[in-house]
Amino acid sequence: GVSSWVDSRAPEGAACRHRILSGTLDARLFALDAEPGLPCQDFGEQGAVDLRGGIGDVVPGEYGVTSPPLVVGDRVITGAMVLDNRRVDMPGGVVRAFDVRNGEELWAWDPVPPGTPAPTGAVRFRRGTTNAWTAFSADEELGLVYVPTGNTSADFYGGHRDGLDYYSSSVVALDVNTGRVVWNFQTVHHDVWDYDVPAQPVLFDFQRDAETVPALVQATKTGLLFVLDRRDGKPIFPVEE
Repeated sequence: GVSSWVDSRAPEGAACRHRILSGTLDARLFALDAEPGLPCQDFGEQGAVDLRGGIGDVVPGEYGVTSPPLVVGDRVITGAMVLDNRRVDMPGGVVRAFDVRNGEELWAWDPVPPGTPAPTGAVRFRRGTTNAWTAFSADEELGLVYVPTGNTSADFYGGHRDGLDYYSSSVVALDVNTGRVVWNFQTVHHDVWDYDVPAQPVLFDFQRDAETVPALVQATKTGLLFVLDRRDGKPIFPVEE
């Protein structure tokens, strides 16, 4: 899938004024000029950003982008797919935002429990964390991007996770400008059934009595629909644990 962006600063007819943003299965993020379909040379390295940077060891085919990146304002935000059940030490599921004009990394959200020390050395992002492989949504007025997450490695065994499934099978609201977690809602606790949140969150206005609530509905693999206040992640309808 692809997303598009038009540079309002650039004059009509300028090269790469209308950009098509797309991720690839070999973990690259491309910006293409919509007219000729050629890479925008001012984006990343000759039109592409290598998303494997800071990830560590990656076996071909186990890490890549499977959903369209999300464009919000002048930034493009993407997660990545991580293959299931290969090893505990799989690539991590970092979500990153890049400048849509030049491909510069603006922020990165490493989905580790709060207070977890950052890795040291060449690997910037913790290995084995939950990934965000499906489509994101955003509320530009609230300044939030809604990230549906998958499962932490390994999918059907949680004995080696050491708490890294804190954000697994969740909806996570990130500040679009900083990547800071504003709220998170977990649909399955300690998921050992591969119940990823597999669908794009749907944003809508919910009418309750005389009040209009900015809401989000999230479909899940369990067949349950979670209806949340998209400002703070609180359930609009009661959730039984």
